[in-house]
Amino acid sequence: MILPLARHSWTSSGEIISDGNGECNFEGFAGDYDIEVEFPDGVRTYSAHLYEQKSVSYRISPSSIIVETISDIKANGSDGPITLDQLDTLTVTVALDNNGITDNADWWLAADTPFGLFFFTFDGWTDDWIPGYQGPLFYLDSFEVLNMPVSGLPAGTYTLYFGVDTVMDGDVTWDSLYYDTVEVTVIE
Repeated sequence: MILPLARHSWTSSGEIISDGNGECNFEGFAGDYDIEVEFPDGVRTYSAHLYEQKSVSYRISPSSIIVETISDIKANGSDGPITLDQLDTLTVTVALDNNGITDNADWWLAADTPFGLFFFTFDGWTDDWIPGYQGPLFYLDSFEVLNMPVSGLPAGTYTLYFGVDTVMDGDVTWDSLYYDTVEVTVIE
């Protein structure tokens, strides 16, 4: 005898209050959700989807809900901060979970150094505000972008940034920028 599979409807409900940055976390069953968000001028309802075994970030504003890409940058395999001396090697990797978004975007890799702000391009580092790549978003597994001896760097603090902004215009569009940072301190 073959029995039909029973269909179940799983629901989750509750109230989450965001922190001082307007952020909150929710874990639930995979599926579609209606989210009510209370703003100073009223309540708005949005639809969101949670995937099985996958984290998804949403950015909610009064006018929209947007799935966020998740940028990641690591120095020597760490989210930092890390300290390196002149005998060490610095390895920088980047990754991007595009959460299925394939829109065109500006891809940025920047370094705020003791001697200025620099941007990575495939022609080398420049102090011009130029994206490293312009084109569709895609899933990027951990990719090594830098591997160098620290002996060539002056002592100081270096903050490295990797991110994308979803307005592909060659300028940093701050309200559509998704990025991660890592801090590296070089000592003598």
